[in-house]
Amino acid sequence: MLVLVAMLSPMPLEAQTEVARLARVRVDLWPDYDRPEVLVLITAELSAEATLPATIHLRLPTEVGDPTAVAHINGDGQMFNAPFQTQTGDGATLLTVETTEPMVRVEYYFPYSRVDDTVRLVYTWLGGIAADELTILVQEPAQATRFVTEAAFEDIGLSGDGWRYHQWQVGAVERDETHSATVTYDAPPPAPAESRTTNGSSSPPIGYILTAVCGVLIGAGIGWFLASRRRVQIRKAVHCSRCGHKCRPGDQFCRKCGARTG
Repeated sequence: MLVLVAMLSPMPLEAQTEVARLARVRVDLWPDYDRPEVLVLITAELSAEATLPATIHLRLPTEVGDPTAVAHINGDGQMFNAPFQTQTGDGATLLTVETTEPMVRVEYYFPYSRVDDTVRLVYTWLGGIAADELTILVQEPAQATRFVTEAAFEDIGLSGDGWRYHQWQVGAVERDETHSATVTYDAPPPAPAESRTTNGSSSPPIGYILTAVCGVLIGAGIGWFLASRRRVQIRKAVHCSRCGHKCRPGDQFCRKCGARTG
């Protein structure tokens, strides 16, 4: 059976309760994960008192444009496309997300600088919303040497997914408060995504939101892609190519690490 999913695109938002303060925000930075840039994953958790549906606002770097993916996450950890809008101004892109669930995930890429084999990346939390707790985690690339973070970061060692992480527990932040993190390391340019491996298994590009819409010609019985970003998904049990977790039939994302199963 083919699973038809709405294509990811900015969508008009209806009037919702505006969230002024989040319970927690976690920012994951994955440099050189599947291409020579930094993959940013922002996970925002609303407070237990928040009224749903709701809208939240985040400020992203202007050069990002529209994010790669925006999702809301239900209590079972399942992710679904979330309506969003972007507006550029005041040195940032204001992202407005409508959610009917208690958590939101935003994904985008931003560039770093490289001189020969030395990489320097600077990430800045631009705010847009207050939070009781902000945490920034950096995933250390597998081939990195001389990996250096600012003093605020703590090396928390290898995680269950086999990657080493460095954590900065920023704490409570206000709406217009900003924080910057600088990381440097030495590493050769990453191999193309299709040839990269993680713990001996294929490591496809991450994408937390499925942007596939399949069109089928009934008379001819032929399916084709309606756009370059659309993909066909088949309901079957698979193992996550990133962490190896066995997914349930119909799962579009790994319930353990959040990676796309297709």
